[in-house]
Amino acid sequence: MEPTHAIAASVGFTSLALLWLALIAGLALARGWMMSQFKHATMLAIHHSLALLDLELVPDPGAD
Repeated sequence: MEPTHAIAASVGFTSLALLWLALIAGLALARGWMMSQFKHATMLAIHHSLALLDLELVPDPGAD
Protein backbone atom coordinates (compact mmCIF):
# COMPACT_ATOMS: atom_id res chain seq x y z
CA MET A 1 0.00 0.00 0.00
CA GLU A 2 1.32 3.42 -0.91
CA PRO A 3 1.79 5.99 1.87
CA THR A 4 -0.82 8.28 0.31
CA HIS A 5 -3.43 5.53 0.40
CA ALA A 6 -2.54 4.64 3.97
CA ILE A 7 -2.99 8.27 5.05
CA ALA A 8 -6.29 8.57 3.18
CA ALA A 9 -7.54 5.32 4.73
CA SER A 10 -6.60 6.42 8.24
CA VAL A 11 -8.29 9.81 7.76
CA GLY A 12 -11.40 8.08 6.44
CA PHE A 13 -11.48 5.68 9.38
CA THR A 14 -10.98 8.54 11.85
CA SER A 15 -13.79 10.49 10.20
CA LEU A 16 -16.14 7.52 10.45
CA ALA A 17 -15.21 6.95 14.10
CA LEU A 18 -15.85 10.61 14.93
CA LEU A 19 -19.19 10.46 13.13
CA TRP A 20 -20.28 7.50 15.25
CA LEU A 21 -19.06 9.15 18.46
CA ALA A 22 -21.00 12.32 17.58
CA LEU A 23 -24.08 10.18 16.91
CA ILE A 24 -23.75 8.38 20.25
CA ALA A 25 -23.21 11.70 22.07
CA GLY A 26 -26.31 13.11 20.37
CA LEU A 27 -28.37 10.08 21.36
CA ALA A 28 -27.13 10.30 24.95
CA LEU A 29 -27.99 13.99 24.94
CA ALA A 30 -31.47 13.50 23.50
CA ARG A 31 -32.36 10.55 25.73
CA GLY A 32 -30.82 11.97 28.88
CA TRP A 33 -28.69 8.86 29.49
CA MET A 34 -25.63 10.75 30.72
CA MET A 35 -27.33 13.61 32.55
CA SER A 36 -26.35 12.26 35.96
CA GLN A 37 -22.63 12.42 35.01
CA PHE A 38 -22.50 15.48 32.72
CA LYS A 39 -24.36 18.75 32.42
CA HIS A 40 -26.51 19.36 29.33
CA ALA A 41 -24.20 22.11 28.05
CA THR A 42 -21.17 19.79 28.34
CA MET A 43 -22.86 17.01 26.35
CA LEU A 44 -24.01 19.51 23.72
CA ALA A 45 -20.46 20.85 23.40
CA ILE A 46 -19.07 17.29 23.05
CA HIS A 47 -21.66 16.48 20.39
CA HIS A 48 -20.97 19.66 18.41
CA SER A 49 -17.19 19.34 18.68
CA LEU A 50 -17.18 15.76 17.43
CA ALA A 51 -19.50 16.61 14.55
CA LEU A 52 -17.36 19.60 13.50
CA LEU A 53 -14.15 17.58 13.68
CA ASP A 54 -15.74 14.93 11.49
CA LEU A 55 -16.84 17.52 8.94
CA GLU A 56 -13.33 18.94 8.76
CA LEU A 57 -11.94 15.53 7.83
CA VAL A 58 -14.40 14.90 4.99
CA PRO A 59 -12.64 15.71 1.72
CA ASP A 60 -14.04 18.17 -0.80
CA PRO A 61 -15.41 16.08 -3.69
CA GLY A 62 -14.48 18.77 -6.26
CA ALA A 63 -10.88 19.14 -5.11
CA ASP A 64 -8.53 17.18 -7.34
